[in-house]
Amino acid sequence: MWRPRVTRIARYVAVSHDPIECGVPRIRGKIIGGKTTEEGQAPWMALLWNTKENTHFCGGVLLNQRWVITAAHCFARYKYDIKEHMEVRLGEYDLFKEEGTERILQVEQLIVNPEFDKDTYDSDIALLKLRQPVTYTDFIVPICLPSEMRAMNLLQARTRGFITGWGRTAEITTTTTRYLRRVRLLVMDQQTCNNRHQDVITNRMFCAMSDDRPTARDSCFGDSGSPFAVRDNKRWFLIGLVSWGIGCARHRFPGVYTRVHRYTHWITSLIGDDTDTCAGLQERVSELTSQLSQEEEEIKQLREQLQEKDRQLNESLSCSTQTTNLPSTTSGTTQPSVDLRRSTPPLELRIPCRQGSCAHVGGFQVRAVCEDDFCSCESPYYSRESCLPLYGSCVIKHDAPSATARPSYQDEAQQTYSCLANDNPKYRVYVLAVHEGNRHTRPPVAGDMEVALDGNAPQEGARGFVLVLASYEPVNWSIRLIGQLVMDQVILIAHFPSTVTIAGPYGELRTDIPVLTSADPCGYGNDSGGGGDTPGMLGVINETVGPVESFTGTYRADKWLLNVDEGLHLRDPD
Repeated sequence: MWRPRVTRIARYVAVSHDPIECGVPRIRGKIIGGKTTEEGQAPWMALLWNTKENTHFCGGVLLNQRWVITAAHCFARYKYDIKEHMEVRLGEYDLFKEEGTERILQVEQLIVNPEFDKDTYDSDIALLKLRQPVTYTDFIVPICLPSEMRAMNLLQARTRGFITGWGRTAEITTTTTRYLRRVRLLVMDQQTCNNRHQDVITNRMFCAMSDDRPTARDSCFGDSGSPFAVRDNKRWFLIGLVSWGIGCARHRFPGVYTRVHRYTHWITSLIGDDTDTCAGLQERVSELTSQLSQEEEEIKQLREQLQEKDRQLNESLSCSTQTTNLPSTTSGTTQPSVDLRRSTPPLELRIPCRQGSCAHVGGFQVRAVCEDDFCSCESPYYSRESCLPLYGSCVIKHDAPSATARPSYQDEAQQTYSCLANDNPKYRVYVLAVHEGNRHTRPPVAGDMEVALDGNAPQEGARGFVLVLASYEPVNWSIRLIGQLVMDQVILIAHFPSTVTIAGPYGELRTDIPVLTSADPCGYGNDSGGGGDTPGMLGVINETVGPVESFTGTYRADKWLLNVDEGLHLRDPD
């Protein structure tokens, strides 16, 4: 596109001297879906300009003063030297007019994600390092990077997000828009997304569609690398990047976006030297502060419960010493015992409502409503306070220190959802459950999962030992027995075909241990917002070998360490 040069209009652009607030536009205005934005409404928007052909070719998003994020495929066919023939333009709005708000910067380095697949567009993400840091103004502000937990909540089906860009306004035209435009879209559930695109969607992608209005809207050519942003708690968070699609706004073919939160570790590892202004830093600090406040409140509640219990115990002991002198008809009031299950348990953080709603908690199995500013779960087999599954004596807790198994992914410890019980007179049943392994492809290909299993030889008359391995995605489980533990059976539960191999303490292959396979239901301990059915899976296990003694689940892992003796005859407190 030829860009006419006009006389610059003198204009005062406020330079920010206040603390940086990522994701907060400094110029207020209304949000307009599918129409021209107002200036300054998407101040993190970047325009990638080809100076050789004098046209823009992609969008991008400002993360901090030195880094812009965009789509990797923008450079798959770029035939010019980016350091010589590419500009990053910030504070841009009208492509035909210089308004005095723009800043034009050169690129020092392009970093394409090493897992980017130019054929499938998997891992379609790249980073641009600017030669010099940009100064924030009313029209140039970084967007926020969400934590993984926040991103998962914001990526629930029907969540409303916005894309901005200068791409085409229709598939049949070759003309891009002059002004920055904004389109409102809704996140599509992953199964429908996959069905619409015939099983080529990986779990690093998501789909977004227009709402049910008659006029379909979508991103289009020229919008690649532009942000899919969601507003939460008065801030805008980068949830996705425009990646690919079949045409534009075609019926039943939603646009596909890169899940940015899948690459948080990769992003922060590269821009770590610039964390003084990192857009995601405030998000992480804010969440840690909020979590600390919640934990302090829980500690306060627990102390009050302990004091109440001590008072009741003292009254009971005092009463018991006088019972022989009391007539049988003596009346009096008895303090009711504290219902610990109904009160907030330790390590199960209550989930706050969002604008009076608990849509971010709900899922296929879980329904929650807002009560007293916190979400309360109404579904059977789920805790009212935490909305985590419970089945019999197995009450799932988040990151409980009593979890007997320790999962990790790329050598980093993972969050756990676990329970302990002791209701099975015949077997010690230990469950390791995961949603994702270390590979994410469509069609699904099994990834390798290592399990180090330690335990002593059973004593005479001891209960048998059963290991249950559960996964949604296909997994090649590799069990390595470290101690002298005797395994009676392995149960393999998986939505997709999985395998298991067992090696003894000296590396010998063990084929004498029977393996039972089962399909759905699956679950890793947290069913909110997804298709998991942990209680259903626990029911299947219960019908097969009886109640579980230990359950440990996590969303993603590639290694496990399980010490069976740690959890013997233990039980989580109610």
